[in-house]
Amino acid sequence: MAAMTYLQKHPKTGIYRFRRSIPPELRDRIGKGVQYVESLGTKDCKEAKRLLPAVAVRVQKEFDRALDGGAVDAALSS
Repeated sequence: MAAMTYLQKHPKTGIYRFRRSIPPELRDRIGKGVQYVESLGTKDCKEAKRLLPAVAVRVQKEFDRALDGGAVDAALSS
């Protein structure tokens, strides 16, 4: 089974982005549909892979906090 990397290259711009499904129980609170997408701001695959873990950890922490009843970070809901 392949590892989930959450890395996607935008088909038109070529800029890499973080893309992850929002847990179903948070979709109404976050208000972004079913996916959270954040640009990594680079067209370089190696750089995107370097930046990805920090974004993944930050987003997971925000999901965990929201699941525990905490406030939803404005960056996730905007």
